[in-house]
Amino acid sequence: MKTFRTLSCKVTGYRKKAAGKPCEDALKVVKGGKYTVIAAADGHGDSRCIFADVGAAIAVKSACDIIMGYTRKLNKRDLPSEFWNSQRQEISADIVRRYAELCLADYENKFANKLSNAEKEMVEEYIIEFNKKSEAVLSPNEIREKYARRKTAKDSLEKVLYLYGTTLRASLVCDEYVFSLAIGDGDTVMLTDRGIRWLIPKSPAYETSTYSMCDDFSSILSEFMFSYGELKSGVRAGISENSHDMKMIVLCTDGFRNSFFDDGDFVLKLEDIYASVCKKGIRPLSRPLKRLFARLSRQSVYQDDISAVFGAFLDC
Repeated sequence: MKTFRTLSCKVTGYRKKAAGKPCEDALKVVKGGKYTVIAAADGHGDSRCIFADVGAAIAVKSACDIIMGYTRKLNKRDLPSEFWNSQRQEISADIVRRYAELCLADYENKFANKLSNAEKEMVEEYIIEFNKKSEAVLSPNEIREKYARRKTAKDSLEKVLYLYGTTLRASLVCDEYVFSLAIGDGDTVMLTDRGIRWLIPKSPAYETSTYSMCDDFSSILSEFMFSYGELKSGVRAGISENSHDMKMIVLCTDGFRNSFFDDGDFVLKLEDIYASVCKKGIRPLSRPLKRLFARLSRQSVYQDDISAVFGAFLDC
């Protein structure tokens, strides 16, 4: 019998670490019965996204909670492929809704209790800039009343959410299949003895544009990407493998792939990690991966945060 075991690894970007700034990536793994949900988020480096690290943490929590909740709606009579493909728009909408609620609650709490005067001024000035084109500049007290309270949050939610801007990737994994979703850049891949496959296809649009959990509500749901694939032999989706093959699934923020010269080098490194997992299991890789990520961030052009969740079906 094989068990899906996971390992999460992240490092603060070399440039951020030198400047004393926090890592803006977040990872989360939630297990429930035969299911495991893994998630990775990359908070935007835009200087205006001042709470991006919090936004990333909220995004992975929202995705894990919502997706795991949907497993309880799946009946034995349901065909999993039909269930997950039919529910994907509802799932993404529920994740966005939960993310927005938690970001707004955090924003209100910060204004009420925790923001320093400098941080308050930064937020106030930023929201003023958002509204200069449509209305007169508001006083700080008016901004708090109009934009930081739930009863008036509808008009400004997208503006507040931009402060928490982040990408998101999540996968639900069990013995029979994997269901994945993503908004924004990063990678969702599976490795077997036969090579590597992107579960969420690499999108040219994602390579050239920044899609985000904080995008305009009218377009955000159309920007999600999804995939469903069977993991056992003889079935669909182009990712089927013999049941005895070891399978490793990786969710990573774009800092990992971007730290290599090209995609070929990135794939070679993933294949090296896969080979090590096959020989040693996944737990012994914790420290080597941490050292690898730190070195890659230091040597890369971007010197970005690097984060990944590795999951592998291993013998008990």
